[in-house]
Amino acid sequence: MLAGGFRFIDHTGDLAFEVWAEAMPELLRLASEALNSAVLEPDQVEEKILREWSLQAESAEGLLVQQLSEMVFLMESESWAFSRFEIQCPSPLSLLCRAWGETLEPTRHRFKTAVKAVTYHQLKITRNPQGLLHAVVVIDI
Repeated sequence: MLAGGFRFIDHTGDLAFEVWAEAMPELLRLASEALNSAVLEPDQVEEKILREWSLQAESAEGLLVQQLSEMVFLMESESWAFSRFEIQCPSPLSLLCRAWGETLEPTRHRFKTAVKAVTYHQLKITRNPQGLLHAVVVIDI
């Protein structure tokens, strides 16, 4: 059976990870988890509050960038810390994200790195030879 996942990869001066999944909702969820785990330790975050948002884009890559950018915005503007994500795609170029977490508490949540922006640098979602969707995401830190 095919399985999705993510892994961090070396990238000069920035943070990069690759993500793979059977379908777009899973790819978006795993990319969200990758970004989240780059910023803090998700297992230290409690599922106290549910946040929901919906997004639309003109491309699959745009939808991925918008999802990760929304997370960065909430982390920066509201000191939000995420613990878990559920993502649905009502259409190929839209998403509904349900994210659980709490307000960041610096004494309890170990902060790892600050994110400046999610980039489109070399971003392309493709289907690999195993039939999985695949993307490499570069984050400006």
